[in-house]
Amino acid sequence: MKKVLNAFLIFLALVVAGGIVAVVYFSVSESGESSTTAASSSVASSTSSTASSSESSASSESEESESEEAEDSEDEGSEIEKALAQEADTKVLMGRELYGSWLHMDITQESQFLNAIHYMTHQKVQANSKQGALEITPERIAIMLEQAEAFSDSEHYPFYIEVLTAWDEGDFSNAVYAHNYVWNNKDGDIGEAYALSDDEQEAAFVEANFRDVDM
Repeated sequence: MKKVLNAFLIFLALVVAGGIVAVVYFSVSESGESSTTAASSSVASSTSSTASSSESSASSESEESESEEAEDSEDEGSEIEKALAQEADTKVLMGRELYGSWLHMDITQESQFLNAIHYMTHQKVQANSKQGALEITPERIAIMLEQAEAFSDSEHYPFYIEVLTAWDEGDFSNAVYAHNYVWNNKDGDIGEAYALSDDEQEAAFVEANFRDVDM
């Protein structure tokens, strides 16, 4: 009987020991998995944070670049508007390359004065080729008439007074003649004016060259 009891006690001890080992094993295993999951979560969080930081930096650089471009455009526009407002004092008229950039025409130089008349006629005439445009306004006609007196000794002086006086009175019927006078004086070979523009053609020219443009 004692042998049976001893054998039972030994068996019971082995069962208890085995249970303890199993509990310790599963506890350690669960702890390892939890640690691995936490580490993975930490790496993912770090990666997400880095990506977010990169996107934020790229967005900030893009905004700064757009802001600088806008400021440059505003500064250029301000300079052009200032130059336009001071034409009567500076005698520098703001023209345009046809459908292009701005031109500064110093009409105290007779060659530029002739060019100014030429470019002004482009608003009023039809030609196969045009280069340059200067909007006709009452203020500019007055500036040109005043400056024409500085060239009273020039062979072109009678032409200046004839053309500009008519324009000052609202008569632009001489625009083809005025254009081709300057064109021939500059030995032009393409772009001879052949007709006056009608109202629709003139309006389209003004819109394209003086209205629908960046300042």
